[in-house]
Order: sequence, then C-alpha cells, then structure tokens
Amino acid sequence: MSMNDNNSIVQYNKGTALAKLHKHEDAIKCYNEAIKIRPEFFLAWNNKARSLDILGKHDDAIKCFNQAIRIYPDSSNAWNGKGIALDNLEKYEEAINAFNQAIRLNPSYFHTWYNKGLALGDLGKYEDAIKCYDEAIKIHPDYLNAWREKGDVLVKLGKYNEARKCFDISQRRQEK
Repeated sequence: MSMNDNNSIVQYNKGTALAKLHKHEDAIKCYNEAIKIRPEFFLAWNNKARSLDILGKHDDAIKCFNQAIRIYPDSSNAWNGKGIALDNLEKYEEAINAFNQAIRLNPSYFHTWYNKGLALGDLGKYEDAIKCYDEAIKIHPDYLNAWREKGDVLVKLGKYNEARKCFDISQRRQEK
C-alpha cells in the first residue's frame, strides 16, 4: 500500500468517525480529501453522499451516489442511498427505480424494501407499499418501522383491524 493510499484511508476513517458524531460538514471535508488522493475511492463517495443527504443537500448527494455507482455499479447500498435522496426530493418514481436496482442486487436487505414501501406510499400505491413492508418484515421480523408504516398504510385503506394488529405487534416487539 502506498503512502497516498494510506492517507486516503486515514481521511476516510476520520470522516466516518465524524459522521457518526453527526459532524457531517467536517466529515465531508475528510471524504473530499480522501477522494482528492484517490478519486476512485467508492466508500468515500458513498459516505460523502450520505452525509450530504443528511444535511439536506439531496442534489449533491445524488451526484456523489452516481459517482459511487459508476465506480461500483453492483453496490446495493449506493443504489439504496440514491433512492433515499431521490425520495427526499419527492422524485418517487426515480427513487423506486433506484430501490428496484438495489433489491435486484441484494433482495435480502430489508431497509431497501422498507424505503421502497415509503416511496410507494407517497405515491398513494398503498397495496404495493404493504407488499414491500411485508418483505421487510419477512426478512427482519423485529423491524418496528416496517410494522408501524404498514399499520399507517392499512389505516389509510380503512383496514383498521389489520392496522391495530400491526401496531400491537410493533408495541410487543418494542417491549422485548
């Protein structure tokens, strides 16, 4: 490993630590340094995109996710992140396309099923959203957000008894 590669990894690790401390502006500076040293550093692009999205800079996040995807097109994580950023911009159809790509690459990642359900719900496609929440729950039965969102969608459909069951399950699992 060259000195430059080592420095890019140090900057990346520092950025990751700062992001975990919710210091996303500082994290982005570190990711930029890592990318300047090693322009094809997938993880730096991907994590920079996540920090940008958290800061509400969704368009910039999408550009960085696109760079990450260009470097590593088979990353379900990058496709899922791009979908989240698109969803934040209310570009629901594009978000769903990104989520579909992530699911194609990794069908067992429950977060992507959940995120796709959110986008479908935003489009009023409640039955399809429920199918996504069911997939997320099948993969991770203790994922409370999926149970709650499924319950919320069932309420919108007037299926109050089914919704109550989802909320009860969510509450019981939360109390574990």
